Amino acid sequence: MPIKSNPKLISIALCSYQGEKFLAEQLDSILAQSYPYFEIHIFDDVSSDATVEIAKYYQQNHPHIYLHQNKQRLGFIKNFEQAIKRLSSKNTYLALCDQDDIWHRNKLELCHQALSQLEQEYRDMPCLVHSDLKMIDSSGKLIHSSFFRHKKIELPAEKSLAKILGYNGVMGNTLLINYQLAQLALPFPESLKYHDYWLALINETFGKRKTLHTTLIRYRIHRQNASENRKTHSTHHQPPPFTEDNRKETLAYFLAHYDLNSNDKKIMTAFYNYLDLNRNKISRAVLLFRYGFLRRHGWYRLRVLRKLLMFESRKFP
Repeated sequence: MPIKSNPKLISIALCSYQGEKFLAEQLDSILAQSYPYFEIHIFDDVSSDATVEIAKYYQQNHPHIYLHQNKQRLGFIKNFEQAIKRLSSKNTYLALCDQDDIWHRNKLELCHQALSQLEQEYRDMPCLVHSDLKMIDSSGKLIHSSFFRHKKIELPAEKSLAKILGYNGVMGNTLLINYQLAQLALPFPESLKYHDYWLALINETFGKRKTLHTTLIRYRIHRQNASENRKTHSTHHQPPPFTEDNRKETLAYFLAHYDLNSNDKKIMTAFYNYLDLNRNKISRAVLLFRYGFLRRHGWYRLRVLRKLLMFESRKFP
């Protein structure tokens, strides 16, 4: 398919660590993209397996692949942060990439088209494009045909800070972002646990988002992760949603370092107060439902309310 808009170089930030099992398949899927104007930057976080050897083999055969080797372990958050810092440019778009997924052939083409349209309409604003994805297991077998449907994610086309603060739905491995967003999001707060949450939050507050409901990636779910997710605990000991991944600390950083309009500040402060486990349970439940931080699914909301009211905060680690 011909490129209809002015083609812009896409820098792909692929962060790797111990990725020998799947890296080649991921690189092959990127090299097969219908959109031809891209370069691949592999940021390896001191892998001890064959990841670097695989990366060097591809680098030797493809001049638009670059390998960056960290001198010491950074962890995936800091690795992505340095990748964004080093690759963001006014002349390029930036795509974030995991080491073990498989990209559909038209992934970059559709995302580039959507981001170009956003930039033409909203000049000099932070912009982000993300998509739906399929979920596969470690052997490549399909688990779910749509991440959005499986997680019951319903992001409206218009701005929805409450949804992003809550269930979010923006997966980092689907992201294509522009220079303005990259610069505004740096540096990451030290408390940050998920880089995609931060990028989506910055963009929803100050920029424009385009959600593509097309599945453009096969997202690999590993067995060990799935087994962890199947562990069950007493409802009394299960924390309410959104309270286990440092969001309170992240929002404290946000509120201290960014200027928000009155409505956004009100919504973000309400979510911050919900995350305060020392507050009254009823008042926290009111905040959760009043501002629409939850998905619309009825049974899900009932389970959340039950968990919130039964949770014993004094046992929270």
